[in-house]
Amino acid sequence: MLDQLTHALPLILSETDGHGHINFLAVPVAAVASFIIGGLWYSPLLFVKPWIRLSGHQPDGKRSALKPMIVSFIMDLIMAIGLTTVIALVEEPELMDGMLVGVGVWATFQATLLASNYSFNGRPKRLWLIDAGYRLVAMAAMGAIIGGWHA
Repeated sequence: MLDQLTHALPLILSETDGHGHINFLAVPVAAVASFIIGGLWYSPLLFVKPWIRLSGHQPDGKRSALKPMIVSFIMDLIMAIGLTTVIALVEEPELMDGMLVGVGVWATFQATLLASNYSFNGRPKRLWLIDAGYRLVAMAAMGAIIGGWHA
C-alpha cells in the first residue's frame, strides 16, 4: 500500500501517469464540470425547492453566495486532484474506467460519510438522496473526464 502511495504522489505533480494516459488539464475541467452540475442540481430546474424545504435553509437575500461558491469550487478542485491520483493507478484508464472509479469513490467515501452525518443530525432521507445524488453525478462526470481525456 505504501509503495502504491509513493508511486501515486509524483503522478499528481506530473503531466501523465507514466503511460501518457492522464492529461492533467482534465483536473480543472473536471472541477468546473462538477461546479456546473452543482449549479444545475440546486437550481429551480431540479432540486432547489425540495432542498430548501428539507434542509430548513431559508435564503434571506442578505448573504452573498460568493464565499460558499468559492469554497465549493476549491473543494471540487481538491476532489478532482484526489480522483486523478486514484484513476492514475488504473492501467491505461479510459472514460468508463474513470467513471467507475468516480462512482466507487462516491460509494465508499462520500455517500457513506453523508449518510452517517445525516443519521446523527436527524436529517431527512430525501435530503440525503438530493445531496448524495448530486455527488454521485458529479463524481461520475469528473471520473469520466479525467479517465477519458488523453491528449
